[in-house]
Amino acid sequence: MTALDMKGFSLTAIVLEESIEKALLSDVETASWQKPVQPRTINVVPSTLDSARVDFTPSANPQVGDYVAQVTGALIDLEEHLNALDAKVGDGDTGSTFAAGRARLPSGSSVSSCP
Repeated sequence: MTALDMKGFSLTAIVLEESIEKALLSDVETASWQKPVQPRTINVVPSTLDSARVDFTPSANPQVGDYVAQVTGALIDLEEHLNALDAKVGDGDTGSTFAAGRARLPSGSSVSSCP
């Protein structure tokens, strides 16, 4: 998750000792720390699609709709509390992020127009 309204940032500074620099520049073989790759030309294939929009027929499931309404309602009710918790370890916008996501759902508790 990224911050929608970042309220700050974290910066850590250390003295770059020769041993640390050597370790950082050493060759490694790990799945999560890959060497950068040289830029290369990419073969672009034109798309025949006019739009990425997918047409769908909404389903009707009142029980699922009620669950979505309960969960999203709880997230909105807890917005300030979630922001306060997140402010202790992050940028303090988790509650606002969830509330903004709920605001993008159809008005009211109806989610029948969602795919």
